[in-house]
Amino acid sequence: MYGMINNYLKALITKEYGEDVWTQITRKIKIEDDGFIEMMVYDDDLTYHIVQAAVDICSITAEDFLEKAGYGWVSHTNKGSYSTFYKCTLQWKGSSTH
Repeated sequence: MYGMINNYLKALITKEYGEDVWTQITRKIKIEDDGFIEMMVYDDDLTYHIVQAAVDICSITAEDFLEKAGYGWVSHTNKGSYSTFYKCTLQWKGSSTH
């Protein structure tokens, strides 16, 4: 996964559950809290471990956490460079020539 996904998960967790929960997650999965390089590819297992630790620590189901993350991801990325992608996709889906 790209670092931008892990950075987003960190932002979501700290916003919804607090810095202390993020610190607990980093300790549980034994990672440094230096942030992630946005376009660097990280092992998918790291992201899975972040999600699993969040689920365990926050007492939330994986389904609920991932749904919250998915909705938030669209809102989060719609403010940046992905907004053009979303607009193009919506225009393409609305055209009758695809």
